Amino acid sequence: MAEADHKILSAEIKLGSQYYFYMETQTALAVPDEDNCIVVYSSIQAPEDAQSTISRCLGIPEHKVRVITRRVGGGFGGKAMKAIPVATACALAAYNLRRPVRMYMNRKTDMKTTGGRHPMEVTYSVGFKEDGKITALHLDILINAGIGVDISPIIPLFMVGAIKKYDWGAFSFDIKVCRTNHSSKSAMRGPREVQGTFISEAVIEHVASVLSMDVDSVRINNLHTFNSLDFFCKGAAGELKEYTLPSIWDNIFGDGSVAVEVGGIELGQGLWTKVKQLTEFSLSAIKCDGMGDFLEKIRIIQADTLSLIQGGLTAGSTTSECSCEAVRICCNILVERLAPIKEKLQEQMGSVEWDILILEAMRQAVNLSASSYYVPDSFSMQYLNYGVASLNLAVDLRQVADTQKHADSAADLAVVDYDTQNLEPLILSVEEAVRKSSFFEVHSPLKPKQVGDFSKGMAEADQKILSVEYYLYMETQTALAIPDEDNCIVVYSSSQCPEFAHTTISRCLGIPEHNVSVITRRVGGGFGGKGFRAMPVIATACAVAAYKLQRPVRIYMNRKTDMIIARGRHPMKITYSVGFKSDGKITVLHLDILINAGIFVDVSPIMPHHIVETLKKCDWGALSFDIKLCKTNHSSKSAMRAPGEVQATFIAEAVIEHVAATLSLDVDSVRSKNLHNFNSLVFFFEGSAGEPVEYTLASIWNKLAISSSFKERTEKV
Repeated sequence: MAEADHKILSAEIKLGSQYYFYMETQTALAVPDEDNCIVVYSSIQAPEDAQSTISRCLGIPEHKVRVITRRVGGGFGGKAMKAIPVATACALAAYNLRRPVRMYMNRKTDMKTTGGRHPMEVTYSVGFKEDGKITALHLDILINAGIGVDISPIIPLFMVGAIKKYDWGAFSFDIKVCRTNHSSKSAMRGPREVQGTFISEAVIEHVASVLSMDVDSVRINNLHTFNSLDFFCKGAAGELKEYTLPSIWDNIFGDGSVAVEVGGIELGQGLWTKVKQLTEFSLSAIKCDGMGDFLEKIRIIQADTLSLIQGGLTAGSTTSECSCEAVRICCNILVERLAPIKEKLQEQMGSVEWDILILEAMRQAVNLSASSYYVPDSFSMQYLNYGVASLNLAVDLRQVADTQKHADSAADLAVVDYDTQNLEPLILSVEEAVRKSSFFEVHSPLKPKQVGDFSKGMAEADQKILSVEYYLYMETQTALAIPDEDNCIVVYSSSQCPEFAHTTISRCLGIPEHNVSVITRRVGGGFGGKGFRAMPVIATACAVAAYKLQRPVRIYMNRKTDMIIARGRHPMKITYSVGFKSDGKITVLHLDILINAGIFVDVSPIMPHHIVETLKKCDWGALSFDIKLCKTNHSSKSAMRAPGEVQATFIAEAVIEHVAATLSLDVDSVRSKNLHNFNSLVFFFEGSAGEPVEYTLASIWNKLAISSSFKERTEKV
């Protein structure tokens, strides 16, 4: 001030408030979910903060709260903090009522509650030279924050930052954030920058007016040089050669809970449980204190084809392990990221709690999400199963109510005209299919290979012999399709392979795959019947109807219709020839198998491969076969719990029992004679038998016979 030629003392500026006037007022929709969870659709700019607030308000972990924001119909800062009370109140009502709740404000209520921009009273004193160069500026600012704190504490710091856009020579201030009984003020489009800029320009114009100078010449005189910028911004000015302002003038989960999403579908087989347990085990490697109830912090999220692509087909008893391996890789990535932070905390604190570790990781901006994609090798599906089971059966017979009256009435009104001209005779048996050469082709690599020399095996033999199930899952086929904006559609499907349904629906509707979301939470029984059957008949038909009508459509089948359409396991006709020694050792087996595939191919081409691979569980000496997939006019057959394996096991056991009966030998002694040794296993499986030291099947068989007291129990029976 001492250097100034002129001074302006205690000039006043009053800045009023400003209301938000977005098109869409404050709104939220909350939907209670299973497992004590809740989903909140909120028009909010900070969904993560809403999630945290709702979690604390409801007294549930954050992983049980899902806040979804697609887009916001105008915000300007008014839907940052101010949307949280609306979302939380909506969630609380829905959580207590156990029903969906929607809240929205009319314009008058919205303008009363959201507050708007901070009003201010500003008093300033400024000293300046004759040429308009300002030498000192002092500000006294009173900020009306309203009754609640909201974001008000950040206003002084950022407002001062905005005022520093000019070189004031020296700059001092006294800023007070005042608590009043007005509604609390919040962030509003450029909070603090707008007021700071207004104050700066008011001072510049006042100086220009006193000196009777052009206001732009005063602005130019007070633009920063590189040195003044470095002085005002404490080293954040960059490099001298980069400074070009004058030339520019002339011519940018905090509570430690864990959410896991996997491509595998929960069918009741415990996939989610396995994944949850492995997540706990893998993340426990970080060795934090207080992780005793860590399993309760983990939530497995439903499969969604838009958030997790390439989920694949859940089948074959390997998806659980594949999902677990993918999760293990992700957990290892997270542990690797957290380990350095934990070591530093341990040096400072001695013991480190998991929640403290996660808070520190978030503070340091460590990425706390990881993804991986795991595909097993081709041998993962080629394994032999031997099992012993004990069963206690309780049968609960209950009546099932039929609620399909409206659907049945509509079906009765439908009239279908059939064109009966030029129809070919129906093929209803595999024998007719053979006569008319009606087959589906099996391509490599699904085509199985013969094992050994059939003629040689027959020559070595002492003796020779020459010679349907339905799906009954609890939940029938069902789907719900909901049209979405931007030409999109969401389909909730009881499907074992949502990825295939996703692709089929996309092709059928003629829209990109990213416009289709197929969601499968869990399946009420599948057994393979909801692999491909749930895809074209139900999910796609439901999607087409919803897409055309532009309204939600749900389809579900009654039990009778389901059994007619889904059909089930492949019927087969088998002719076999087998040669064997007097001690029951089989030297050769030949099979002629006719598989009734029905009218469409479905999964039928995989059947020969699966049958042959399962038959290889015994050492047949040599194994040859002729397998035909017969195309008939029956409904097409599909995958059914262990497709091919069940039939092949039946065939193998039938052959073993036939040989035992022919020789009048105990059937278990014939089984034992035809168990693989290491060399035969290598011969049949071409090098995938492992190491000789690992081969223990024969000893396991003997120990099992002793420990199970099989002979004693047989005698008692």
